[in-house]
Amino acid sequence: MAFGRVSSKTIRGRVTPIVEWRDPYGKRKQKAFESEDAAAKWLASGQLAQQASLQPTVSVEKAKTLRAYAAHWVADVIPVVLAPKTVRSYTDTLERHILEFRVDGTSIGSMRPVDFRVGHMKALLTAKRLEGYSGDSIRIMWATMSSMLSEAVDDELLSLNPLAVKTKSIRKLIAGTDADEVRKAFTEEQANRFLFAAKASPLYVQFLTGLDAGLRIGEWRGLWLTDLSLSQNSMRVQRKLSETGKIPSGTKGKRARTVDVTNRLRKAFEKIIAARPALVLKRGWPKPPPWVFVTRNGTPYGQRNVQAEFGWVLAKAGLADQGFSAHSLRHTFACLHLTHARNVNVVQWVQQQLGHASIATTMLYAKTIRISDPDAADRLELLVNGSAHENGRENGAN
Repeated sequence: MAFGRVSSKTIRGRVTPIVEWRDPYGKRKQKAFESEDAAAKWLASGQLAQQASLQPTVSVEKAKTLRAYAAHWVADVIPVVLAPKTVRSYTDTLERHILEFRVDGTSIGSMRPVDFRVGHMKALLTAKRLEGYSGDSIRIMWATMSSMLSEAVDDELLSLNPLAVKTKSIRKLIAGTDADEVRKAFTEEQANRFLFAAKASPLYVQFLTGLDAGLRIGEWRGLWLTDLSLSQNSMRVQRKLSETGKIPSGTKGKRARTVDVTNRLRKAFEKIIAARPALVLKRGWPKPPPWVFVTRNGTPYGQRNVQAEFGWVLAKAGLADQGFSAHSLRHTFACLHLTHARNVNVVQWVQQQLGHASIATTMLYAKTIRISDPDAADRLELLVNGSAHENGRENGAN
């Protein structure tokens, strides 16, 4: 590279005199001229030094490495335009999966923004896929890095975002497989191990609600005592809580639904209801809180607290580092019921419990489930066994 000197480059089929330089952030710049004389004159005028010293919108320190720029991005940029949950997701993804990942002995975080290439991201995503991460997780990693690099373009650190376009191989990595959804669910053996370990947790009934009723984490955290109809072994799911646990809203599908309750879950709810008056006096709450599950302060649990306790139970059950989250309880509910379904009524019941608008959404869980029905193998033989055909031939012969 002939930085700071007149050189030539073919632009649109024409050999064109150019001057190239790097700005303080290492970004390569160039300017084209009609003739070598014009380029030499521009060099002699001192404008090169002026151009090379132009400062983009962030400081050199904030743009020196991807880690430095990431710190600026998550602290000063995205909190202004994104929801807190998304900011936490991006921050966690950068720290846990991206910045410390090493390519050819160099961590991504230590690279300059101008040196990052799509090949680096492909290496990271391929490694994460081999570790068992789902297509959704891979997509979040890509989206996090792509969003940050788009901001770097706006800050004039990059000419273009190398992740702006997904190649065919990247699309395959992000797409995942049919097994990804089921991988989020416990097997029967794992579910038993988890539930046994969860009995030592103060959040046991919350986890049982997710497993036995198929509720989302925000839905069970948002349950009110008045939602329970235990004489009918049912409850009304009509709200969910935000991640912080302070903002109730409608369910994901914006429709309330009635959910059947197992006997063991009904008994657990009855104990909570019976213990509530004494708990109000003991804690000195000014009035009984409406929530089914409450902290010592009488407030609903935050989602991060529930996820942290879920992680503790996973570790106790020997199921840590396998990609499970509290949402896995809902997946397990669906997968185990569909695995043992013997007629379409069970499938429709699962759809109602989960609150899916379409049964096609429910059946996504069944893609990689092998349903075994020994009687079904012989059913066709009983229906079509050729006996009538043989009898017809005999009658015709007579």
